[in-house]
This record gives sequence, structure tokens and C-alpha cells, in this order.
Amino acid sequence: MKTITYDKLYFYAIYEEIEKHPLLKPVANKLKTLFLPLEDFVVPETVLQQARHWALSNKIDTILDIKDLHALSSIFSSMDGANKKTFYKPQKIVFSEDYFPSENYNQKLNTASVDVQIKHFCDELDKIPRGYKEAAETLLALLQYYTSTIPEAYTANTDVSFYDFIRLKAGLTISLQKAEEQGSLSEKEPLLLLGGDISGIQSFIYDIVSKNAAKNLKGRSFYLQLLVDSIVQKIIQDLNLYRGNIVYDSGGGFFLIAPNTQEVEEKLQDIDFEIASKIFKTHQSTLFLALDTVAFGKNQVFPTQGRLGLSELWGSLHQKLAIRKKRRFANLFEKSVDKQFEKFFEPSPTDGKGTQLQDVITGDEILQKEAKNREVYFIGERSSQPQRLPEKASNNILEVGLNEFKTLKKATAEQIMMGSQLFQSDFIISQNSEISGTTSNETFNPCGLGNYYTLVTSKKIALKYNDFFTKNSNLLVRKLNYDTGSLLYQNPNVKEPPNHIFAFDLYGGNQQPQKQMFLKKGTKVPIPQTFSNLAGVADEEDVINTEKEEQGTTFSPEFGETRFKRLGVLRMDVDNLGTLFQSGLGTRASFARYACLSRSMDYFFKGHLNHIWAEGNLGYGVEEIEFKKRSLILYAGGDDLFLIGRWDIMIAFAKAINENFAKYVGYNTKLKLSGGMSAVGAKFPIMKAAQICEDAEKVAKQHEYKIEENGKEYYFQKNAFTLFGVPLNWEQEFPIVENLKDEFVVFGKKTRSILQKVQAHYQQYEYQTQKATAPSWKWNIAYDFAQIKDRYRDNELRQFIDRLSTDIFCNKYSRNPDKKTAHTMFKLINLAARWAELEIRSTNN
Repeated sequence: MKTITYDKLYFYAIYEEIEKHPLLKPVANKLKTLFLPLEDFVVPETVLQQARHWALSNKIDTILDIKDLHALSSIFSSMDGANKKTFYKPQKIVFSEDYFPSENYNQKLNTASVDVQIKHFCDELDKIPRGYKEAAETLLALLQYYTSTIPEAYTANTDVSFYDFIRLKAGLTISLQKAEEQGSLSEKEPLLLLGGDISGIQSFIYDIVSKNAAKNLKGRSFYLQLLVDSIVQKIIQDLNLYRGNIVYDSGGGFFLIAPNTQEVEEKLQDIDFEIASKIFKTHQSTLFLALDTVAFGKNQVFPTQGRLGLSELWGSLHQKLAIRKKRRFANLFEKSVDKQFEKFFEPSPTDGKGTQLQDVITGDEILQKEAKNREVYFIGERSSQPQRLPEKASNNILEVGLNEFKTLKKATAEQIMMGSQLFQSDFIISQNSEISGTTSNETFNPCGLGNYYTLVTSKKIALKYNDFFTKNSNLLVRKLNYDTGSLLYQNPNVKEPPNHIFAFDLYGGNQQPQKQMFLKKGTKVPIPQTFSNLAGVADEEDVINTEKEEQGTTFSPEFGETRFKRLGVLRMDVDNLGTLFQSGLGTRASFARYACLSRSMDYFFKGHLNHIWAEGNLGYGVEEIEFKKRSLILYAGGDDLFLIGRWDIMIAFAKAINENFAKYVGYNTKLKLSGGMSAVGAKFPIMKAAQICEDAEKVAKQHEYKIEENGKEYYFQKNAFTLFGVPLNWEQEFPIVENLKDEFVVFGKKTRSILQKVQAHYQQYEYQTQKATAPSWKWNIAYDFAQIKDRYRDNELRQFIDRLSTDIFCNKYSRNPDKKTAHTMFKLINLAARWAELEIRSTNN
């Protein structure tokens, strides 16, 4: 009999549930052949049982018969606002709508479909690593891929997938076992819910002062994901925990379960201080991590009558994190070791003339010591990659001068390199030491926290198999946006699987629109489009005449496809998700359900969003313009997104996102999206555009109104999109404006005067209404509309003008009187006319 090891216990906690599940017997049998013997250590049955109960907040130990299993219902069907049940079709993960839960799927579980999945699952197991920790973590990734639509087998009509249940059960097993060994399991609150939240993310992403912003923004966004991942990995490593301890990890926030012991408490203080110090060293006060914990026990997991249990626990932690955010960097002041507080008052060097050294893209200050340590890079106008500052400049950058180099801080240079590598990479490889087989320009260590990352292609992994898998240890190898092929990589010439962790990671926007750069005559390489290109504008270096092809130039003849060239910046997020996350599940809250909810949100914002981008198109004009040709997902995660692209594509993209999200959550009445778009010139500073867009999103969030009509009361809250400064309810007002716009486009091409007259008279209407003067706009518009009707004998045009008159003077949408609006119809008609005019200008070359 051998003593227990955490790695083996973690693996066994997963294996025993696979063995019990009536649909997963083939997987268990395959694992037995690979990992015999599995029971040669003392099995802590009490801890394993307790972990199972705590994961589900349910003290059931009896497995259901296969005939009693039902299809997995959507977690959104269990939340406040659900008005119908939707179910998942058993299948592996795909990013198309085919994966969406639907009320049309048979509630009875299709075991034949499951059997097909399980066969593919078993085929993967031959390539699973043989170390218990590596096998367990890799097994969880396979379970996510193959069992996210298969129900756990303890509860009938469940909304918890087997994957979400087993992952949390495994993490709870480790925490409970550690608490048992430290003598705290018998305490009232033996475990901790640890929460972290990075503030300043949105402003960090678009806080750019340079025209070179496009070189940096994509990598800047991805860098944030790696930074959060690095923080989570550090906490897990320092506390000797596992990925199963993570309840939630997305959008700049995370929650973990840890044992409530003195050792953990002391380590967390050191971890908090170290992370805060290193983030401040790299980003000063721009980014801040709030980190805190709340203790819990069975009273929260199994609440007494009248209490919400885990929902209250979640709310308590959110309150503590909010307080920490109000005391940013307090731990650096309080812990005066190494005089941390002096960093806040350290003067910046100048060039002797009072000019500070700055990062050319972000405007951040560059310190003299950064130059001396060669932590400063530079970039040229046509440089595809940043280069390290020459040694002569590093010795005394102040004497060399500011104008000789376009200087970058190391973090900015790394972000640019990440962005350029991201769109052609298939894997993220990471470990807690430098990675063999990579160069310094290929490896990133966010904020110096000790976790190193590299982005690589499948081809490079094959070429450098030995460098990666033989010369490194404890690698975490993740496929990016994996939904096809094999998850596990193995060289066909090597029989023994490499002993590293294999998994996959979702990322919204790993692809981006490209243009071609000429390296030399006849040789082209893809490079990302600039913001000007997205708006349809050719940059100075873009060659329109192929005869002028020269090294370092680009050729993209489609730039200049429209006369009206505007860049659209779009922001959207889920309304009140924080409140719904804390209380939306009510007494049904459990750790497994929270994990399921966060994973489901990630699937949409980090997975399905890529599908919309790749498959969507703007269906008007001579040729349908695909979203992927003129738009870029800058940031997507948690419950929000930040996109940029041609102005009309952004409107269509926003509509597609809203429609898909509503369908995905089963039209839950409390799960809605609000957002706003700003349309600016192609050369407009992106930071200013993002701020305008943020204001537009706030206007949408504040769009609330009540209408009383025919004895009925209609109340609309948020669920809106701000278009050209006007907030529109997605379900009531946006369809009115869009339908009117479509009609205006048809008839505006016959007579542009209809568009001009509507907008001119609306300005008159607004002025006279504000000044309370005689409403001459009424007879002016009546006269002009009559003139247009007399001039044109087109019956459809004449009928359209009659409807406009009726809508304006009766203040009701005659096409569909059931649609309600907080605005006057004249305001919506004017907005539609403006939209139509811009669309016509965008389609007529």
C-alpha cells in the first residue's frame, strides 16, 4: 500500500466518476489499461464523496440508469427570465449555431449520438500523457471537448454537464483533502473562494496615442488574456493547486477554490504583493489586480431555509473586491519593504531640454534604467517587427536623442510581436521557465510573473518536436479555438506520448483581415490591415498600380471601394450580468452551475463570435462584403466585446451578435445585450473614438422608458443599441429604423430629395419644438412631400411618402403599430434617412 499523492488523488477523483457514468464505461475501460493499478493507495472515500456533494450542492450518491438520463438542458433555462426549456444535442464542441441549445431537440437523450462521441474520445486516449497530473489535466480538456453536452448522471433533468461537474469535483477534492491534513476540515468554513479582478482593461486596450495603433492593439488585447492567465497560473503553482480549482477565468476576472489554512493565507499575502509590484513596475497605475477571499463551508453550499447560500457568498466576495479596487495599490504602501511607495514619486528622465522619453505608441514614460538594461525597442515606418535598441543607444539614450529612434517599451514591443504572430498560430505553449526551442522575440513573460508563453504553428511544432517536448518539462500546450482534428499532439515517429499537459483555449479574434506586403519582386507576405484599410482607405504605402510594386510596399486594390469612408468602433456587453451571476440561479446555485455559466458565456464571446466574424456578410451593394474582410475583433471575453471595422459592417455585426446571443440563451428575458457604435474618420485617434463609443454604450444602458397605451403598460429597460447618438431598443425601435432605412435606400436612389427633405425638416422641427415657436415644419413638409409626389408617378414611392406623412403626424409606425418607442416617429424617420443616405454613399462608387 502506497501513501497518497495529490496528483494521483486528482486523477482518481476524475476517473471514478467516469467509471460510474453509464455512458462513459468505454473511456473508463481504456483508462484502466493505461493506468493500472489505480487503487494502490489509500482512497479518501469521505473526501471524495464530500467533494461530489459540494460540487453539485446535492447529497445524492445514486447513479441514474441510462434509460433515466435526459438531454442536457441549458443553464440559461434555469436562470431568472427563462420562459422555456432548451436542450443540447449530444455532440463535440463546434462554433456554429448547430451547437446552440434548442427547444426542438428531443428531451430524451440520444445515446446513439453519445456512443459516436465516446468512440472518438477513446481513440484520443492512446496519446494521453502518462504522468498522473499531466494525464488528469489533459483528460479534463478531452472531457470538455466531448462531454460538455452530456449530463452528469446523479440528477434527472440536469443543466450541469458531466465536464463542469467533474472538473469542480476534482478541484474540491484537492482543497478538502488539504484542509483535512491541516486539521481545518472539521471547521465551520474549511475552504476559501478566492477572487481576482483586473481593473483598467478597457482603457488599457485603446489607450493609444499613435497612428501606429493598429500595430499594437490586437497584441495588446491578447496580452491581457495572457496576463490574467499568468496570474492564475502563478496562484495555482504557488498554492500547489490544479486547473480544476478554477471556477471561472475570463474577461479579466477569475475565481478559485482553495483550502482555508494558515499556510494558504500567508502565501496569498506574498502572492498579492508580488503581483501588485510587478504589474505596477510594468504598467504603473494603468492596470490593477484586486485580490481577496471569503471563507465558506457546508452552510453556504447547502443553505438553510431563507438563505441563498452560494449566491450570498458570491455577493460578499464581489463587495470585498469592490472595496479593494477603491484602495488601489494600498498593499504597496502598507508593505514598505524595498520602499515600494517611492515608485509613485520617482521622477522621469528627460533629454536635457525638458522632454520626457516616451513610448511612441502608448505615450508611457521610458526610464533611463530601462534603456541601460536594453529593455527598450524601436520600430520604423515600414518595420513589420520591433527591434531591440542598439547597444550604443542603450548606453546613453539621452545623448543619442529622441528623434533618432521611435522608441517602445518592452511590453509594447512584445504586444506588437504577439499580434503579428497570433493570426498565424495554432498553439499557445507555456511553462514556468524559459521555453527551449524559442528565441527571445518568440517568448513572452507578462509582467515578469514567471510564466513564459510562445505562439507557434503546427508546422513549427513538428519541426522542433524534440526541442519542445524533450528539452522542456511541465509544458502546457493549448490549441487555439480547437473544434476539429485531434487535441493531442504526438510525433508519429515517437511511440511514447510526451509527458506534458495538452488542452485548448478559446480566444475571440485570433484571425484578422490581411493585406499583402512585397518583400521583393514576386514575393508576398500577409500583414494585418491598418485601421484606415478597415475603413476602406489606402495608406500611403499601399500600392494601387501593380507596376509600382516595390519591396516593403503593399498591394490591396479593394481599398477605395466606397466614397463614404468611416471607421466604426463597437462596444457591447451583457446587461446586469453581475447581478444575474450572483442571484440569477437563486437556491439552485452550485459551483458546477457557476462553472457551467461562465464556460457557456466564454463559448459565445470567445468561440461563436469568431464564427459570426468568419461567416457573416453585409448583404447589399454590388458585392456582399464579408465581415472578415473589413472588421477586427479587438477584445472579447467574459461578457463584453470591443470591435472595429467599416462603419456599416459594425452595425450589421452588432445586429448579428444580438440575434445570435438571444437565440443562444433561449430568449431569456433578463439576458440582453446593450452597446453603442461611434463612426469616425479613417485617421481619427482610436483612443478618442473608443471614448465616444463608451459614451454611446452608456447611453444605451440608460435607455429605459414606460409607455401606457389602451390601458396597458409597457416597460423597456436597457437591451439597446446607440446608433448615431440615438439609443434604440433592440426588439422595438431598431427594427422600425432598419425597415425604414431599407425603404429609404430603395426610394432614395430614385430621388435623393426625399432624404434631404426629411433631414432638413427634422432640424426645423427640433428647433421650433425647443423654442416653442409656430410649427411651420408641418406645412413645409406637407408641401414638399406633395411636390415629390407630383414629380414622380411611381406608385410605390407615392405610397411610401403617404406612409411617412401618416407616421410623422400620427406619431405611430403604420407598418407595425404594435412596435413601441420612447422617441417620436419623426426622430426615428430622420435617423433612418441619415443611415440610408450614408449607405447609398457607401455603395455608389
